[in-house]
Amino acid sequence: MVKLKSGQVRMSVEDAHREDDKTDGYILACQAEPESDVEVEA
Repeated sequence: MVKLKSGQVRMSVEDAHREDDKTDGYILACQAEPESDVEVEA
């Protein structure tokens, strides 16, 4: 899991992604598909 600092991603499967993590800006890097240039914090 990484924090998305900028850009947009699409998550087609979010089974293991908790709602509070989404709210805090975290994404599942193994499932996220970038829709723009992105910057993440690992």
